[in-house]
Amino acid sequence: MDIFEEIVAAKKANIPVVLATVIESWISATRGRRADAHQGRWGYRGTIGGGAIEKKIIDEALTLINAAAPKLVKYELKDIGMSCGGGMSVFLEPLLPAPQLIIFGAGHIGSALSHIGTLLDFRVTVVDNRPEFASRELLTSADTVIAENYQQAIDALIITDNTYMVILTHKHAHDYEVLEQ
Repeated sequence: MDIFEEIVAAKKANIPVVLATVIESWISATRGRRADAHQGRWGYRGTIGGGAIEKKIIDEALTLINAAAPKLVKYELKDIGMSCGGGMSVFLEPLLPAPQLIIFGAGHIGSALSHIGTLLDFRVTVVDNRPEFASRELLTSADTVIAENYQQAIDALIITDNTYMVILTHKHAHDYEVLEQ
């Protein structure tokens, strides 16, 4: 699998990636120009040359794994204990997954919000305890539709710092139940 296929696979799996691209090297740096990725839960793919420079780039990539801004780093290899001399500049580019929008309530407002969330590039999940409302046929723009009681649904959801939730069920009692969880 090439690096770009791995990036697409990570994006589909909602895993953040930092792409490290060597944009400049001089004298006897360990690697010429090449793009490689350092990925969150998937570990590291590719190489920029190994040794201390690779460790430095991995550490930098890990600090950016949930950041939105790219970073350019430049190292003189002798300054980090490598005897080969030279140096390199590496561009680190975070490739973050789409934010997640979880909508509790599949009524007319939840349905409309689902469509709007999709237009805004959210991964949209709609949860409702009424199967006649929480259906793929009615919620065509949602990525995921869950038709079960709210407690079970909440227990099964993966909620991260990149998750947004809207509570608008058909009963205040359900709103309070979801909010409490």
